[in-house]
Amino acid sequence: MLEKGVLRLPEIRNLKAVCMPTIKLRFHERDTLPDALERRANELDITVEQLVKRFICTGMEDYETEDGPAEPGESLDDFLVKNGALKEK
Repeated sequence: MLEKGVLRLPEIRNLKAVCMPTIKLRFHERDTLPDALERRANELDITVEQLVKRFICTGMEDYETEDGPAEPGESLDDFLVKNGALKEK
């Protein structure tokens, strides 16, 4: 798994089997926020979806955080699960 000093993530072979949660946002046709989001995303050279994810992550930073040190894991996936970044498979 370690290649030239970089720990590679496991390869996902069947992408159709991955179920990703979706959150839909709806705006009134006269709302200006979608246009503002698109302009800001273009300034940052990212998609609107990436920008919205950044906003959500920033807003959730202080929610249910633990001040203790990270718990070591046996693999990168195990580390991310044990420290709350990913769910169990």
